[in-house]
Amino acid sequence: MTRKAVLHFIAAAFLILAPFIFGWLTIKDISLASACFTNSTVYFMALLVFIWFWAAFLILRKDNNIAKFIHSNRKNYFLIFIFILIICLPLKPNLRVLSDESNLVGVSRTMSCEKKSDQVIMGMVSQGKKSSPQYLFSLDRIIPKRPPLFPFLVAVVHIIRGYRVENVFIVNFIVLYVLICLIFTYLKNAVNATAACAAAILIVSHSIFIHNANSGGYDLLYIFLMCLSFISLDYFLTSQKEIAFRFLWINLLLLLYIRNESFIYAVLTFTALFFIKKIPFGHLKEKLIYFCTPLLLLPFIWHKILTYQWILAVRKQYGTSMFGWAHFLKNNIAFIEQLLKADRYLPFAIITFNLSLLCLIWLCVNPSVLQKMISLKKEKIYLYLIAIINFLTSWVAYTSYFWGAISSPPVSRLYMLPALVSSVISALFLTRIFFNLRYGKFLVLLLCSVIFFLYFPNSTNDNFYLEYSPGWRVFKYTSNFLKNNSGKNILLITDKPDRFVIYCGAVSFQYANPNKELILSLKKGHILDEIYVAQKISAISNRPISKNNLDNFYKLETVAEQPKVPVYYARISRVIER
Repeated sequence: MTRKAVLHFIAAAFLILAPFIFGWLTIKDISLASACFTNSTVYFMALLVFIWFWAAFLILRKDNNIAKFIHSNRKNYFLIFIFILIICLPLKPNLRVLSDESNLVGVSRTMSCEKKSDQVIMGMVSQGKKSSPQYLFSLDRIIPKRPPLFPFLVAVVHIIRGYRVENVFIVNFIVLYVLICLIFTYLKNAVNATAACAAAILIVSHSIFIHNANSGGYDLLYIFLMCLSFISLDYFLTSQKEIAFRFLWINLLLLLYIRNESFIYAVLTFTALFFIKKIPFGHLKEKLIYFCTPLLLLPFIWHKILTYQWILAVRKQYGTSMFGWAHFLKNNIAFIEQLLKADRYLPFAIITFNLSLLCLIWLCVNPSVLQKMISLKKEKIYLYLIAIINFLTSWVAYTSYFWGAISSPPVSRLYMLPALVSSVISALFLTRIFFNLRYGKFLVLLLCSVIFFLYFPNSTNDNFYLEYSPGWRVFKYTSNFLKNNSGKNILLITDKPDRFVIYCGAVSFQYANPNKELILSLKKGHILDEIYVAQKISAISNRPISKNNLDNFYKLETVAEQPKVPVYYARISRVIER
């Protein structure tokens, strides 16, 4: 063995073993794992995103067919942009999944301002920075429960535009646009333009996609990475190029950092590729990215260690496991009931679910179609089998979740992937049936447009969320009040400071009551312009609920009150001098 080969072997062994050793040490010391995750994750995310862009650039540079195809469709991409913009405009952007979305914005702020990956859940705006809540004096911080990729992308926009909560809506709008372009491009190349247009129309018929494009969740990015992983898997199986495998590898690495269960899809995909002997082992030793993978997985390991206690706490709080077969049975029955109702209450185009099921039945009873599918190239068969395994696994994960009912607004976003898959299957089904008829193309697009306009009214309002949760109504009312007073240095006393600290300084009643003299001294010293109290008022007693009681030392003047609704409503008061 030559000296050069020995040095390469030592370097490779170090790159692979050192992260595992360091990861094992952090498992033994939670405080070390917390410090490592908080202070280094931003840089890991920056490296991963850079590697992804570099891998995508190499594919476009080396595969002229892909580059030319994308260039030839630039007018279509412009039309898609106009279409997405028009259908998103009627719905006002807002955070809709309360703690999840506000917490993601909070993490993005610490990433952009402090280069850390934790979350401030109570804090005050620093003196001299009155107009911007990005400069916080932290009173309490936690490790976020959600993976860090989406907050990192929002943080990049913060760095470019300055910190604004609205930046999260920009990211999600861009992701929805790129997702629709990706689906359109793939289907136009694989099938035809009619199927591509039909799929694009049916996807946005599900108002959940429009809601998420105007909201602050990470689910659109998750759907985008799932679709891109499928397409990159197809590209690799078809071309057998190492550069295609590398791009698939990077996509699945990124997927780990978007949802907590995403590692399952990476494991299943690479296991399947191993058994069908498609992993290019001969090329792995030539590229640094494969040896660096254990290093790039460190934030993933730290995050799993640090959030494990949260999973146990949820189980203890609700007296049940987060996942189970009893939940699976209950949630699947609820899903079937919604299919039978076929109403327009849910933010889904239920028709597409039923159409996709009709297509599957048609495939099973149509021997000629099954024969054509069996006669496909083995690479395509492998692709569809891996995709089906991953989809079914995701379905089991969603529906075995103890909050996995499709009718629940906080959980309905989990069904975005099935909604997208059903839309694509429905588009292909309609194209297959009508395409060869006279005016068949027009008929396919007409049917898809009818479905779109049937469900589009759901995309223009928040009725699905308003009818579900009085807490969301209170949050919306209070956040709108804070937006209208954004030029002041405000401190808000509330029972959910983590939801509002992204707009201004915020503390809990549990902090405000024992620290009343300190808080009032900040007002008297003109460090704070205003102190507001957001209380939930019982609709029965017209008094604050027990968790919203404030010490009588504070003298309050009501400045805004939400119209009375069932359960409880919001009252916002200003603290005045005694």
